[in-house]
Amino acid sequence: MPKAVAALTAILLSIITAPVVGCGGSTESASDIGGCPTADWTGPWEQCADADWVERVVEVAGYEVKDGTGSALIAVGRGHSFYVWSTRNAVGGDEPSDDGVRTSWTSQGLTLWVEAGPGAADSKPSVDELAAVVAASRRLAPPPP
Repeated sequence: MPKAVAALTAILLSIITAPVVGCGGSTESASDIGGCPTADWTGPWEQCADADWVERVVEVAGYEVKDGTGSALIAVGRGHSFYVWSTRNAVGGDEPSDDGVRTSWTSQGLTLWVEAGPGAADSKPSVDELAAVVAASRRLAPPPP
């Protein structure tokens, strides 16, 4: 039994200390996320101030945040279920752009990302349906970097 306990402990420690992996599959660095407890934060994005801001933005726009993955929030409403998260490395333009998988836009120095999920049959809002989220992201002050 001690070998089984040691093996289980090793597995749990590797999970707990694993780096945060973003929804795009890349490891996020502290410079990509803001308002985290420490400058070298490797914990879940959801515990950073940027996640709190994204949650407020989504809820002000009329969606409900139901859950999270650690690296994204899961929002629902208006017949959709989707992941939503932000990064501080601004990419793309100010207007929402949809590549067929994700919709993204830059607002106040952050890029917001939306992707269908978590179920295979879930859908994300269209660019037009995200207008209230985009507007809220421009209206609510983000946390400091």
